[in-house]
Amino acid sequence: MAQGLQQAMDAPDVSQDELEEMMKLLESYEASSQSFGPVPEELQELMNNVKRAKGQPTNDVQTQDITPEPGFVVKTTDQEGRKVFINVCHSKQVRTRHVLAVS
Repeated sequence: MAQGLQQAMDAPDVSQDELEEMMKLLESYEASSQSFGPVPEELQELMNNVKRAKGQPTNDVQTQDITPEPGFVVKTTDQEGRKVFINVCHSKQVRTRHVLAVS
């Protein structure tokens, strides 16, 4: 990947407004790709990273919306003594993880 693109993707000081503008620019480029040809791989990767950062689906990974069933809540505290609530839920659409015992 080009060094400049990698730096842009890793930049921690990108504001939300800059991210929105970048996304608009990338989406307009993607929409006009029929006239310009295919989107370059590096640009597509950047666009996917921006979409992931915004919580939007990307075309590179198959996704499925799942509405989980309620489970239970674990109440605990963090290292600074603040309350932390962990909501545990489940769905038949998510495969069960099998844990192997280590002898």
